[in-house]
Amino acid sequence: MTSQVFVVTKKIKAYVEEQFGSERNLKMTVLSDYFKHGFDGSGDDGGSCIDGRLTSSWNWTSRIIKKKYYHTFMLSGFQGFDGDFK
Repeated sequence: MTSQVFVVTKKIKAYVEEQFGSERNLKMTVLSDYFKHGFDGSGDDGGSCIDGRLTSSWNWTSRIIKKKYYHTFMLSGFQGFDGDFK
């Protein structure tokens, strides 16, 4: 299956394959990281359970700049979780 996001140029495809082995591995890396940290309860402040989970998810979004896969978000045109999605 060919991706609409990363087959834009041969250089971007080569970068993804060099760093992650394949586009599928990249997707699984992002998803597994999100499901591991996005709902871990790290945002719990003693409020309701759902508030802690939502804050955990927000914390994950604010920390992706430190992740190995962050550059692929930028290469795909990602501008942030606030605002328009292109």
